[in-house]
Amino acid sequence: MLRDGPSVLAVGPHVDDVELGCGGSLLRFKREFRATVHVAVFSDHYQEPTYVDRKREAERAGELFGYDTLEILDHKDTEFPQEELKIQERLRRLRRELQPDLVLAPNPSDTHQDHRVLADCAIREFRYGEVLWHYEINQFGVPNRLRANTFVSLDGSTVGPDPESLSIGQDSLPAHILSAGGMNYAKLKVVLAYEAMVSQRNKPLLDPELMLAVMRVRAIQRDNQAGYCEAFSGRINV
Repeated sequence: MLRDGPSVLAVGPHVDDVELGCGGSLLRFKREFRATVHVAVFSDHYQEPTYVDRKREAERAGELFGYDTLEILDHKDTEFPQEELKIQERLRRLRRELQPDLVLAPNPSDTHQDHRVLADCAIREFRYGEVLWHYEINQFGVPNRLRANTFVSLDGSTVGPDPESLSIGQDSLPAHILSAGGMNYAKLKVVLAYEAMVSQRNKPLLDPELMLAVMRVRAIQRDNQAGYCEAFSGRINV
């Protein structure tokens, strides 16, 4: 299959996992390497403590991040272990339909059962020459279990969104993030994720300064030459 750039498939258990775990890398892959970006979200809602339909947030993220395709499935939040066979079958169809070069999936050592199930299904399915990277989602109150060995720098300058197109006001984010002269992929990820994930803006994982701090720490672990990075546990077949 002839392509202009690589075909990248990112799979997320829930709405916002892809954006938080690898959103900056997807932005860079698409803008710098002309990648075709496919995203599949396996649960479109938040179950506890109250049910929240998050399909529109997923669609908004797809628009903002510029995904070429977006599939939103309705597996029940927190119950992926009972749905594992169906999840495996859907990944198989995605592999055959998209023939991705790079697959981004959750961390198989994550403490959340939905993340572990999707990661394990990806490991079983994408072993036919695809490159498979596992991204991190930091859960509060538990250790980070990602064994990072792959880092993507997010320092490159890029064009940010028109502030007039956003629902968040200028005062919603720290001024240095929205500064027109200093937009990079890390800051753009923060802005777009915060804009899309309306129901989660009060959650720690969507705190703009915390998101940048995690990416800054990963840059130090990489080589301290980059300002911001996303980290992955990578498997590469050559």
